[in-house]
Amino acid sequence: EDVIQTDAAVNPGNSGGPLLNSGAQVIGVNFATTSGADNISFALPIDRVKLRIEEYRKYGKFLKPYLGVEYGIVGVRDALLFDVPVGAYVQRVVPDSPADKGGIEVGDIVVRIGEQRVASSLVQVISGFEIGQEVEVEVNRDGEELKLGVVLEEGN
Repeated sequence: EDVIQTDAAVNPGNSGGPLLNSGAQVIGVNFATTSGADNISFALPIDRVKLRIEEYRKYGKFLKPYLGVEYGIVGVRDALLFDVPVGAYVQRVVPDSPADKGGIEVGDIVVRIGEQRVASSLVQVISGFEIGQEVEVEVNRDGEELKLGVVLEEGN
């Protein structure tokens, strides 16, 4: 999700180093590699890293908005097969979480949060919002579209 794929070798134990372009500018921070393919690794784009560093400097920790569900993505193929919308199928709602307080239930399919459609990652969509922000969550519940108000909280 929003990462740079690179052929720079990243081995277990040396992630966290800079990914440089040909002008010796840092463009990312290496963080992962694949085990089944040679020299395919991933880096976080430096703009994302800079934002998180500033957040840490300001608050002394990393902040992330929290909804409080466990989910699986319903992709296009499954949506067509089961005649449901594409989105995040809610498998579990954490008790007393923002989702619980906002009325999200197990079996709901989260289709949209705010103006953003949920197509591949609910976490990625939520990360675009602020802690304490009230968001409109559109869910499909048994074929019916519902709009719920949820106030995002700080996650761990």
